[in-house]
Amino acid sequence: MKNGYLYAGKILWVDLTRRTVWTTPTAVYAERFLGGRGIGTRIVWEKAGFPPVDPMGPDNVLSFDSGPLSGTMMPGSGRCHVTSKSPLTDLLGVASFGGSFAPELKYAGYDHLVITGQAAEPVYLAIDNEEVTIRSAANLWGLDTHETPKALRNDLNAEEIEWACIGPAGEKLIRFATIIGNTRDSAGATGLGAVMGSKKLKAIAVQGTGGLRIARPERFYEVCARTLDSLKVIDPDRTVSIQKLRRDKGPQMTVCFGCPSLCPRLFEEGNYVPGMLLSEELALCSNKNGYDASSLGAMMSWVTELFEQGIINEKDVGFPLTRGNDEALLKLAEMIARREGFGDVLAEGRIRAARAIGRGSERHVFRLDAGNSGAVSDEFVEFYGHFAEGVEGTRLPFPKEDVGKAETIVHAEDAIGRAEIVGGCKWHTEFNGLPITAEVHAEVLSTGLGKKITARELAIYQQRLHQIERTFNCQGGLRREYDTLPDQYFAAPVPEGRFEDIAKDRSHMEAMKDRYYKLRGWDPTTGVPARATLESFDLKDVADILDKRKVNPVRKDGASPRTQ
Repeated sequence: MKNGYLYAGKILWVDLTRRTVWTTPTAVYAERFLGGRGIGTRIVWEKAGFPPVDPMGPDNVLSFDSGPLSGTMMPGSGRCHVTSKSPLTDLLGVASFGGSFAPELKYAGYDHLVITGQAAEPVYLAIDNEEVTIRSAANLWGLDTHETPKALRNDLNAEEIEWACIGPAGEKLIRFATIIGNTRDSAGATGLGAVMGSKKLKAIAVQGTGGLRIARPERFYEVCARTLDSLKVIDPDRTVSIQKLRRDKGPQMTVCFGCPSLCPRLFEEGNYVPGMLLSEELALCSNKNGYDASSLGAMMSWVTELFEQGIINEKDVGFPLTRGNDEALLKLAEMIARREGFGDVLAEGRIRAARAIGRGSERHVFRLDAGNSGAVSDEFVEFYGHFAEGVEGTRLPFPKEDVGKAETIVHAEDAIGRAEIVGGCKWHTEFNGLPITAEVHAEVLSTGLGKKITARELAIYQQRLHQIERTFNCQGGLRREYDTLPDQYFAAPVPEGRFEDIAKDRSHMEAMKDRYYKLRGWDPTTGVPARATLESFDLKDVADILDKRKVNPVRKDGASPRTQ
């Protein structure tokens, strides 16, 4: 990794308070954390984890992360991972967006971009290879995410730029604000757009003219071409050529850098609209304002139910809410973006809003996900029990009974973590029933780096990632009792779908947690990683800090997950 292959070689640091810019070698982190989400998480752990910082204060950091495969011809190498402390949960915030931002960042000479501090006035960051400038965003502040890139191009007098920006939701510090990228894909779920807004950073524009060195170019090409062919064979209906995308007119699917697959986004007249919400109008509102689409959709459903149940009324909201009344929901969504009236309450996210409303409203927050709970770990919401939303849209075999369920969670998390460390896309892995396995990632990395990397070594990198993420959240207060789900998940059998007629009780979930904690090497009572586990993954420094801060128990007992 010190030979200069695959990596750009530098981490770009920007302090908005002091308006200073500097670089450090990527190799300092790459030896233990490889890249992507791995390095990004370690940086946030170091800078914002100990002691804990205010997610929307100047001491929080925001890291834009590429991996060693980012910007190469490997399918799915266009994802940009973003890491920070989440203002929605006060835990680690991890998200990603597609497009070409991460590849362009590497072509400009940087594997990671880390933002620290807080600007006095709105700014944007312009990166043109080695020239990095902090510029006034006075003329951009207040623009939506469709207007901002146009203004950036005019300001820079450059059409060919890659960009990431926030909308009015990020500027107003809406806790589920997102960061929008060039394909209108977003780094959502954990409120990282609000972190960007708190730093008064409206946008980042990147131009790069450099390249990447490949140790064995011909062999690298062969491996990537073979991987592309395997994707086309398994998923022929969702592959497309760039030529066809540009030739055909009208609404159609689109793709990210280096990706042959069609994710569910519409392409029409240059605007991408995620199809995740109650209506196209709400989807467009979400995209322009820079909300996380799924969070806004869940918020609208929840508030409508509260209105129907008489928990809130017209006096609270300002107008009636009924299902199917998209005009009223659209008006409410705009109020959230402006933090106006009842919208200001909802801008804090469902859990904080429920606490503010009271009157039993918290009992109707059906899906306490990691983006809204304040202390619920995502693996149990995303993968446990009969709902299993995190797996529902994939091809991953998911057991209806409890036997093997913890193993399935670990398998899915490991596939996702591995892809996001190397700079790939999780939807191309075995997590989604597609053929980019650990062996494939190991082979392509080995040919690119000119150094043998095995699937087992990759497994150690991604397991190290899970341990450091867990320790970050444990120092923020996460414990076993918060790895849970709301009562509604256990109240009645599922009426339809993949898990029809299956109902569980909490004892089943607790048994699954026991098995899951054993597989991960965490203390069964608290859920805190055992010292033996941390040391087995070369994280003694992490264990020492947890001991010093009395994040207990970081016991010496507990078998390493490598041996189980």
